[in-house]
Amino acid sequence: MMAKTEGDLCNFDVFLGWEWCFSGTEFLTYGLSADFLLSHRNLDKLTVEQYCALVREHGGYNAQAHPFRRGYWIKNPFPVKPELMDGIEVYNACMPDEVNKKARDFAKRHNLPIQAGSDSHDKDISFASGIKLAKRAESIFDIIEAIKAKNVELVMPKRW
Repeated sequence: MMAKTEGDLCNFDVFLGWEWCFSGTEFLTYGLSADFLLSHRNLDKLTVEQYCALVREHGGYNAQAHPFRRGYWIKNPFPVKPELMDGIEVYNACMPDEVNKKARDFAKRHNLPIQAGSDSHDKDISFASGIKLAKRAESIFDIIEAIKAKNVELVMPKRW
Protein backbone atom coordinates (compact mmCIF):
# COMPACT_ATOMS: atom_id res chain seq x y z
CA MET A 1 0.00 0.00 0.00
CA MET A 2 3.01 2.28 -0.18
CA ALA A 3 1.96 3.54 -3.64
CA LYS A 4 -1.49 4.47 -2.29
CA THR A 5 0.04 6.35 0.64
CA GLU A 6 2.42 8.27 -1.63
CA GLY A 7 -0.38 8.96 -4.10
CA ASP A 8 -2.52 10.43 -1.34
CA LEU A 9 0.34 12.74 -0.32
CA CYS A 10 0.64 14.00 -3.93
CA ASN A 11 -3.11 14.19 -4.69
CA PHE A 12 -2.61 11.35 -7.17
CA ASP A 13 -5.17 8.54 -7.22
CA VAL A 14 -3.84 4.99 -6.99
CA PHE A 15 -6.09 2.01 -7.73
CA LEU A 16 -5.31 -1.69 -7.40
CA GLY A 17 -4.38 -3.60 -10.52
CA TRP A 18 -1.78 -6.16 -11.55
CA GLU A 19 -0.07 -7.82 -14.46
CA TRP A 20 -0.71 -11.56 -14.76
CA CYS A 21 1.59 -13.72 -16.87
CA PHE A 22 1.26 -17.10 -18.56
CA SER A 23 4.29 -18.29 -20.59
CA GLY A 24 5.16 -14.70 -21.44
CA THR A 25 1.60 -13.65 -22.31
CA GLU A 26 0.71 -10.83 -19.95
CA PHE A 27 -2.59 -9.28 -18.95
CA LEU A 28 -3.32 -6.04 -17.15
CA THR A 29 -6.08 -6.86 -14.67
CA TYR A 30 -8.27 -4.25 -12.99
CA GLY A 31 -11.43 -4.14 -10.93
CA LEU A 32 -10.74 -6.91 -8.45
CA SER A 33 -9.77 -6.61 -4.79
CA ALA A 34 -6.87 -7.75 -2.69
CA ASP A 35 -9.35 -10.23 -1.17
CA PHE A 36 -9.76 -11.78 -4.64
CA LEU A 37 -5.99 -12.31 -4.81
CA LEU A 38 -5.86 -13.76 -1.31
CA SER A 39 -8.72 -16.16 -2.01
CA HIS A 40 -7.32 -17.28 -5.40
CA ARG A 41 -3.76 -18.23 -4.58
CA ASN A 42 -3.50 -20.61 -7.56
CA LEU A 43 -3.70 -17.99 -10.34
CA ASP A 44 -0.24 -19.03 -11.53
CA LYS A 45 -1.59 -22.52 -12.27
CA LEU A 46 -4.41 -21.35 -14.59
CA THR A 47 -4.43 -21.28 -18.38
CA VAL A 48 -5.15 -17.99 -20.15
CA GLU A 49 -8.71 -19.14 -20.84
CA GLN A 50 -9.28 -20.11 -17.20
CA TYR A 51 -7.78 -16.87 -15.89
CA CYS A 52 -9.81 -14.65 -18.22
CA ALA A 53 -13.02 -16.51 -17.36
CA LEU A 54 -12.34 -16.23 -13.62
CA VAL A 55 -11.61 -12.51 -13.82
CA ARG A 56 -14.79 -11.85 -15.82
CA GLU A 57 -16.84 -14.06 -13.48
CA HIS A 58 -15.79 -11.79 -10.61
CA GLY A 59 -16.44 -8.55 -12.52
CA GLY A 60 -12.84 -7.74 -13.42
CA TYR A 61 -11.25 -6.42 -16.60
CA ASN A 62 -8.33 -7.85 -18.64
CA ALA A 63 -6.29 -6.17 -21.34
CA GLN A 64 -3.46 -8.00 -23.04
CA ALA A 65 -0.22 -6.10 -22.55
CA HIS A 66 2.30 -5.72 -25.40
CA PRO A 67 0.88 -8.70 -27.36
CA PHE A 68 3.54 -8.71 -30.09
CA ARG A 69 6.59 -8.46 -27.83
CA ARG A 70 9.27 -11.04 -28.50
CA GLY A 71 11.70 -12.64 -26.07
CA TYR A 72 13.25 -15.99 -25.26
CA TRP A 73 10.83 -16.41 -22.33
CA ILE A 74 7.71 -15.82 -24.44
CA LYS A 75 6.15 -19.06 -25.65
CA ASN A 76 3.62 -17.43 -28.00
CA PRO A 77 4.46 -13.79 -28.91
CA PHE A 78 1.07 -13.03 -30.39
CA PRO A 79 -2.30 -11.93 -29.07
CA VAL A 80 -4.64 -14.43 -27.53
CA LYS A 81 -8.13 -14.89 -28.95
CA PRO A 82 -9.83 -11.47 -29.12
CA GLU A 83 -12.94 -12.79 -27.38
CA LEU A 84 -10.84 -13.44 -24.26
CA MET A 85 -9.79 -9.80 -24.02
CA ASP A 86 -11.67 -6.80 -22.69
CA GLY A 87 -9.05 -4.49 -24.21
CA ILE A 88 -5.53 -4.35 -25.56
CA GLU A 89 -2.44 -2.28 -24.93
CA VAL A 90 -1.64 -0.71 -28.30
CA TYR A 91 1.21 1.47 -27.12
CA ASN A 92 3.90 0.49 -24.65
CA ALA A 93 6.71 3.02 -24.22
CA CYS A 94 9.30 0.25 -23.76
CA MET A 95 8.39 -1.56 -27.00
CA PRO A 96 9.70 -0.89 -30.51
CA ASP A 97 7.35 1.04 -32.78
CA GLU A 98 6.66 -1.98 -35.01
CA VAL A 99 5.45 -3.99 -31.99
CA ASN A 100 3.06 -1.20 -31.02
CA LYS A 101 1.84 -0.79 -34.61
CA LYS A 102 0.97 -4.50 -34.83
CA ALA A 103 -1.03 -4.20 -31.60
CA ARG A 104 -2.84 -1.10 -32.86
CA ASP A 105 -3.71 -2.82 -36.16
CA PHE A 106 -4.92 -5.93 -34.28
CA ALA A 107 -7.14 -3.82 -32.00
CA LYS A 108 -8.63 -2.03 -34.98
CA ARG A 109 -9.34 -5.30 -36.84
CA HIS A 110 -11.10 -6.78 -33.81
CA ASN A 111 -12.73 -3.57 -32.54
CA LEU A 112 -11.05 -3.88 -29.14
CA PRO A 113 -10.83 -1.02 -26.63
CA ILE A 114 -7.30 0.37 -26.46
CA GLN A 115 -4.91 1.67 -23.84
CA ALA A 116 -1.27 2.63 -23.40
CA GLY A 117 1.35 2.06 -20.72
CA SER A 118 4.97 2.72 -19.87
CA ASP A 119 6.08 -0.66 -18.52
CA SER A 120 8.88 1.24 -16.85
CA HIS A 121 10.81 -0.81 -14.33
CA ASP A 122 13.60 1.73 -13.91
CA LYS A 123 13.42 5.09 -12.17
CA ASP A 124 15.89 6.53 -14.70
CA ILE A 125 13.57 6.09 -17.69
CA SER A 126 12.38 9.60 -18.48
CA PHE A 127 9.38 8.84 -20.71
CA ALA A 128 5.87 7.88 -19.76
CA SER A 129 2.70 6.83 -21.46
CA GLY A 130 -0.77 5.86 -20.39
CA ILE A 131 -4.32 7.04 -20.83
CA LYS A 132 -6.09 10.31 -20.13
CA LEU A 133 -9.74 10.43 -19.14
CA ALA A 134 -12.16 13.30 -19.73
CA LYS A 135 -12.71 13.61 -15.97
CA ARG A 136 -10.98 12.43 -12.84
CA ALA A 137 -11.75 8.81 -11.98
CA GLU A 138 -13.29 8.20 -8.58
CA SER A 139 -12.66 4.46 -8.77
CA ILE A 140 -10.99 1.85 -10.95
CA PHE A 141 -14.43 1.18 -12.41
CA ASP A 142 -14.53 4.71 -13.87
CA ILE A 143 -11.30 3.86 -15.69
CA ILE A 144 -12.60 0.50 -16.89
CA GLU A 145 -15.82 2.12 -18.11
CA ALA A 146 -13.91 4.82 -20.01
CA ILE A 147 -11.64 2.27 -21.69
CA LYS A 148 -14.55 0.00 -22.67
CA ALA A 149 -16.50 3.01 -24.00
CA LYS A 150 -13.39 3.98 -26.00
CA ASN A 151 -13.47 7.33 -24.28
CA VAL A 152 -9.77 7.64 -23.45
CA GLU A 153 -6.94 9.57 -24.99
CA LEU A 154 -3.61 7.77 -25.37
CA VAL A 155 -0.72 9.64 -23.77
CA MET A 156 2.50 8.79 -25.60
CA PRO A 157 5.94 10.25 -26.23
CA LYS A 158 6.14 12.29 -29.44
CA ARG A 159 8.02 9.58 -31.35
CA TRP A 160 4.88 7.59 -32.26
